[in-house]
Order: sequence, then C-alpha cells, then structure tokens
Amino acid sequence: MAYSIVRSGQSGVWCGDVIARDGDSITLNDARKIWRWRGANTTSDIAIGGISAEYSRVSPPVDGAVILGVCEVLPASAAAVERLRVCGWAK
Repeated sequence: MAYSIVRSGQSGVWCGDVIARDGDSITLNDARKIWRWRGANTTSDIAIGGISAEYSRVSPPVDGAVILGVCEVLPASAAAVERLRVCGWAK
C-alpha cells in the first residue's frame, strides 16, 4: 500500500508505508509519529501538502510499527511525502 497519514484515537497521528491492515490496526514501515505540526489545519491537509519542517515535530522513522485504534487512513501525495520526510525533532 501507499505512504499514508494514519490517525489513531489512542496514539495520535502517524505517517509511513502501510504494509498490513487488520481491522482497526495498521502496520507501518518507515513509521514516524507526527507529534506537532504547522502548515496544515487537518490530517487531510497533511495528506495533500505536508507540513512545515521548521515548526513541526516528527519522530525518527521505525520499521514494523503497529498502530492500534486507527480511525482514519489518508493516502499522502508525493508533495506531502517529500515534506514529511525532511521534518524532524528540535535540536
């Protein structure tokens, strides 16, 4: 499956490559938690255009993250993926 924005009622907003889905759980590779974001108002906006690298906080990627309690899965555009991959944590 495609690189997606995933929202969980239990663990917040994530992005990554969807490799498996089972009910309300999803397994992501290159999974990054989007802790705080600027440059988008909603998760739909994140999927369309990404977020601001300067003010947003996104965790380093991990493989095989299982996200429970998923309530939204949005395929990310190429522009969104590009912007999400350069976001990081404050140094």
